[in-house]
Amino acid sequence: MYVDFGAGYQVMSGSGSSYSKGGIANTVGTGRNFTVQMRDASNSVSSYKSGTYTVTEPIEIQYPPTLSIYSALSTTTQGVLYCVQLKATDSNNNLKQLEVNWGDGSSLSTYSYSSNTGTYTRQMCHTYAQSGSFTWGARVLDHTSKEDSVQKTVSVASNVPNISSVSVNPISADSGSTFTFSTSLSGSLPSGYSMQVDFGAGYKTMTSAGNNSYIYSDVANTVGADRVFVVRMLNGSGSFVTSSSGFYTVTEPPVPQYDPVLNIDSASNAVLQGASYCVTLNAADQNNNLKVLHVNWGDDPSNTPDVYDYSSNVGNHTQQMCHIYVQAGSFTWSSTVFDHTGREDSVTQAVTVSSDPSPIIEIQSGPSLSGTQLAFTVSTSDNTDVVRTSFTIFAAGSSVSMDIGTAVAVTSPSSTYNSSAKSWGYNPSTATTTTAWDIDISGLPDGNYDIEFYAADGVNTPAANSGKYGFTKTSVALPSILDVDVQDSGTVPGAEHKFLVTLSAPLPSGYGVFVNFDDQQGGFFNQNNPGGHLALPDQNGSVYSTVYSFVKLGIRSFRAGIFHLQGDTDPANDSLVVGYSNYKTCLLASCIDAIKKVNGYGDPALTGSGSQLFKNVDVANGNYYHA
Repeated sequence: MYVDFGAGYQVMSGSGSSYSKGGIANTVGTGRNFTVQMRDASNSVSSYKSGTYTVTEPIEIQYPPTLSIYSALSTTTQGVLYCVQLKATDSNNNLKQLEVNWGDGSSLSTYSYSSNTGTYTRQMCHTYAQSGSFTWGARVLDHTSKEDSVQKTVSVASNVPNISSVSVNPISADSGSTFTFSTSLSGSLPSGYSMQVDFGAGYKTMTSAGNNSYIYSDVANTVGADRVFVVRMLNGSGSFVTSSSGFYTVTEPPVPQYDPVLNIDSASNAVLQGASYCVTLNAADQNNNLKVLHVNWGDDPSNTPDVYDYSSNVGNHTQQMCHIYVQAGSFTWSSTVFDHTGREDSVTQAVTVSSDPSPIIEIQSGPSLSGTQLAFTVSTSDNTDVVRTSFTIFAAGSSVSMDIGTAVAVTSPSSTYNSSAKSWGYNPSTATTTTAWDIDISGLPDGNYDIEFYAADGVNTPAANSGKYGFTKTSVALPSILDVDVQDSGTVPGAEHKFLVTLSAPLPSGYGVFVNFDDQQGGFFNQNNPGGHLALPDQNGSVYSTVYSFVKLGIRSFRAGIFHLQGDTDPANDSLVVGYSNYKTCLLASCIDAIKKVNGYGDPALTGSGSQLFKNVDVANGNYYHA
């Protein structure tokens, strides 16, 4: 019997039916083949059989490393380099790292071995900054984290001098002065050691002054009493050894104090009563020490000034101060500037405050009534300011104003209600304003009313008023004005023109149609003036007309409105209930020819239209039209 397991056929030993062969297999692998043969006497193979087997890597035994002290002294001197030699061995050639803890709180010293290192002797060194007895320990590790360690106690003798004293010269001085910091040692400073001082600007290296003394000089600027300075000693590796401290004082240098200076940059010597009066004042202080500015305007019996506080460290500042004189007269205002030391400077100036005329208020158009919307156009003006434009409503003929806070609403402009004055109003944005009032009177009961407008400037009392204008609130359905027209009157004696108004329906009893003529000055005559309220009788249901001759031949425009007659024949009591129509201008030949007549009506003095120079009127020919 023979077997081949990879090393050639070899004779197997045995008898009967059992045979075997031992041998060493070195080739690693799984599923390796072996073959067993049976041979006859002539060595020919009569039969065979194959099988498989596995050869694995042998398991390597991991041994821990060993560490021994090859050489190490038991004594050394403070500040002197101390070295030890350490021998590490690893039977698996697997050394990784050597660590040494010197036992004095310093950081570990380490050394990393090269790969596949089995034996290595390494020198490790350290300088002890302090004297005393220390036990250092060393540890070696392999790549499987197995380790070994050794330790040894070393006595460190003192070799570093003490800091005998520290001082500073001068011990007190003004900011910006040079201070010299000194220290004396009990002995010589070891090689590599250094002395440093920190007086508030970080540590600075001191220089040797001989005889174991060290100094450093520098300028100190930070003011303070008992400021600390620290002197320290460092060893050759820059580690702290010992320190000592002292105190010094830095004082403020004396600063000359100057008086502040105040000047008037601009200030008028005249102002209108109620107007804003402003002055511009410049204050300067060489010490950048301005504190406060006072202005006494001279019209306050209590002499309470207006005050402006300066920011800190201000040396120059221009400030505008404003005031409103509510009384006319002559006043002298004064201003004083103060610094933080109490020094001051002052200026004065006289100012004349002229009286402020009352505001002017005029009704430009209105009343115009459409349903429950009452419209007026009102102009207001003042030399200084109109602080409130307002209106209130009275029962017709009454002098007592009504509380209209809920009965009346103002659609335009945006307004507020003053319950004490019983008025709706607002503050115009400019001193001269034209306001289109749109007033909702739906909350008023039917009846006759007067409305009065006001302009207040905050100075004059009472406020200027427009006078009362009547209107009627009615729930009666009234027609609207469809058309207004003018025609030649034909042969009607003494009347040159016929005025016609067409309504959407006949008027109910108690109402009438009236024409209102322009005043040649951009407006229309008041209801009570000639040409301001001309009645047009009913001619045919919805058509109302009359013939009329101009009083002033230059009048060419007119408009129509519907009035409540108040049950009497007095036109002064008539109350507008349907607002005036758009105006109509007479362009008939008779109208134009009329104003060319040589009759003096072109003279502005007669027409009330303004100055001759302003209108360039041809007075000699009475030609107002060409103006």
